[in-house]
Amino acid sequence: EESPEDAALGSADKLQCTIDSWKNVCWDVNLTREDLVENIHKLMMAILSKCFGDGIDYDPDIDFLDKQLYGFVHRISTLYRDENRFHNWRHACHVALGATFLIEKAQEVGEEDPWIQFIVAFSALIHDVKH
Repeated sequence: EESPEDAALGSADKLQCTIDSWKNVCWDVNLTREDLVENIHKLMMAILSKCFGDGIDYDPDIDFLDKQLYGFVHRISTLYRDENRFHNWRHACHVALGATFLIEKAQEVGEEDPWIQFIVAFSALIHDVKH
């Protein structure tokens, strides 16, 4: 069964990064900054969508959130310095992908909380801004 994150990222032939299992992470070294922005945005939007699942009293404007999240991820990408060999945008994306995978695995044995997953992915994404 396809995970929500994989479904959000697209079909397998277009998939540029997945978190199904750490061994099977697909990370194309030729992805551009914009490719990475798009993939991280889709990953985070899939997580955020789970936060507004059944049983909530709030009905968010998902299109608005989607546009805001894309703009935010794009802006964060510009705050990383490409000349920094280690703490750059590609590294931040890799850490966000890894952190998302790890929190999913941890939640398999405990209570799943999509807000924690979103916060962890968000934190991983911004952890080295302007380093």
